[in-house]
Amino acid sequence: MRAAEILEKEKDECAHLMTLEMGKPLKAAVGEVMKCATGCRYYAENARNSWPTKLWKRGEAQFYPLSSDWPYSGHHALELPFWQVFRFAAPALMAGNVGLLKHASNVPQCALKIEDIFRRAGFAEAHSKRC
Repeated sequence: MRAAEILEKEKDECAHLMTLEMGKPLKAAVGEVMKCATGCRYYAENARNSWPTKLWKRGEAQFYPLSSDWPYSGHHALELPFWQVFRFAAPALMAGNVGLLKHASNVPQCALKIEDIFRRAGFAEAHSKRC
């Protein structure tokens, strides 16, 4: 939910980055950011009922990864620099998984902004239990 709030609050800044780096029309860029916020909010509100891998303990839901210990990975196109990331990351994170993403090289400021949003939303850096 916090990621959705940040996206909504900073939609103009995020949209400006897309316009600056890839020439995306500002109105379309704002729409993309708002779509990302909607996606984050959807998974935050529906994750509890979406996956059967929850364990109730002291009244709290604890989610366990649906997959093996291996992260999901993806390489995403430049046309939708925010949406491609959030449509991939939001369900993966809510399911308890990690994602490994290689962002398009011609939208580096968008990639850094997305990283900043996830950090401020409270998602910590992944640390492997295998190391």
